[in-house]
Amino acid sequence: MTPSNLVEELDICFSQFDDIIDYYKLEKLKTIGDSYMFAGGIPIKSKTHAIDCVLAALKIQKFIREKQIKKQSKGEDGNVYRNWN
Repeated sequence: MTPSNLVEELDICFSQFDDIIDYYKLEKLKTIGDSYMFAGGIPIKSKTHAIDCVLAALKIQKFIREKQIKKQSKGEDGNVYRNWN
């Protein structure tokens, strides 16, 4: 994968991750390279923050699996996502 393709893929994924954590009212902490860190219960306390984090993580995994399957169905290398789930 070329560096520009990598940046494009990360942008697509991180944008989707942002939407997911917004849906669950979680807080994005930071991104470093291809790492994405978020937390629940901050800055506003929530009794369901642990559950919300798990649900968001599962939704992120589902997005990555679907993206991998879609790439493979087009004959593209879907293995670039193999370590993301």
